[in-house]
Amino acid sequence: MLVAEDGSDIVGVLRARPGRLQSLFVRRDRHRRGIGRALVDRFERQIRVRESATVKVAATIEGVPFYLAMGYKRTTGIRPCWSFWGGTGLYYQPMKKAL
Repeated sequence: MLVAEDGSDIVGVLRARPGRLQSLFVRRDRHRRGIGRALVDRFERQIRVRESATVKVAATIEGVPFYLAMGYKRTTGIRPCWSFWGGTGLYYQPMKKAL
């Protein structure tokens, strides 16, 4: 887990395991300031040295442009998923990046 802080405020969190970026959250009022990019860059540097040559992510539909800009590629079509918050009717885009 990586955390971005501004003083005592947590403004971003990245949760991952080797080869898989599991979730990335940036506080809404801090979007488009490079926080998400910095967290992903740091994660990629860490696993490039220690772990995997490929990172996979199940991107939200809204997150696809961000991951494309970070060099990730779509691997298959959009797929349905389920979440604790929204139940069914949600979708994600499988993506990956070779490091």
